[in-house]
Amino acid sequence: MEASWEEVRITTKKIFIQKMAWMELMKEIKGWNPNRNFKLLEERSTRIKEDQEAIQAIEVSQHMEEASHIQVPQYMEEEVLSSTQQYSSSKP
Repeated sequence: MEASWEEVRITTKKIFIQKMAWMELMKEIKGWNPNRNFKLLEERSTRIKEDQEAIQAIEVSQHMEEASHIQVPQYMEEEVLSSTQQYSSSKP
């Protein structure tokens, strides 16, 4: 069953009116303000991103500090060098 354009228009208008009435009711009951809530969410999101970036920078610096104290055994260095040389010499 196809709806005519008039039925679609009327239904859309009813939905819009109900949504507006609901928003007005929320403003009266709870002091709900979609713009304010959106701004608060944006600010929170920004703070979370900044915190994550700061934490990541600290973790990276700690990891680098820990890694700087690690010494690779001589035999491992020699294995890496020899495998690298073999790979580079086998390239066409």
